[in-house]
Amino acid sequence: MAKIDPIKPHIEENFFTPEEYASIYKSVQDTMDIGMKEANDPWLHFRKNTNNGFLVIFFSERRHGSLPGLSKEVEDKIRKKFEEKTGGPVDHIGILWARYSPLSGEIPSLYPHQDRSETHTAYMFTIELDKTLDWDFYVEDDKFEMKKNQAIWFSGTNQAHWRPDKYFGDEDYYDILLCQTHHGEDENPLEEEHYLDGDDHATEVAQKYAHLLQQTLEKSMRLQGPCQ
Repeated sequence: MAKIDPIKPHIEENFFTPEEYASIYKSVQDTMDIGMKEANDPWLHFRKNTNNGFLVIFFSERRHGSLPGLSKEVEDKIRKKFEEKTGGPVDHIGILWARYSPLSGEIPSLYPHQDRSETHTAYMFTIELDKTLDWDFYVEDDKFEMKKNQAIWFSGTNQAHWRPDKYFGDEDYYDILLCQTHHGEDENPLEEEHYLDGDDHATEVAQKYAHLLQQTLEKSMRLQGPCQ
């Protein structure tokens, strides 16, 4: 098959139905309830990622296991959307829910970066969910003022993406769902040189927008590495 081109970043409004949206938060709340029952800790079964400043559920790891996963309706919706965008079959679909929050142990941030999480050109989307504040999302130079239940489609393996500094109070949070895959018939895996070039390019983007990333850059230096 011919090489797959990166997707042009764009918006999709009203991604989930109200019922699908509610079912995502049922799984999140059920996970919290289990933590409270087992250890009086609602975040027991979430992973804390201080580099990003979020608490995360990797829903794609819960398809087989005892912890609450996504409903079949939501999983099917996501797969159908990817198949429509790629125009063909898709590979394994990675799905994570994340809450950016100071409860993670660090300030929330998204340093400019290109992803290494797919072996081929990625199809990805991030959806804004519940929140206490607004937070813009950038793909390269394109700014997206996100809205609830709005998806931004992009190719994270090929396009630097990031968020500007944002002040989070102790009670503030910003929830997302991030989903990714690649075309199942793509016969052109990305080489290590591609990822290294992507790292260099992301650094250039960070320097270009340093005036919007002062806290993020300071955090990167403090934690001795780019914070995604």
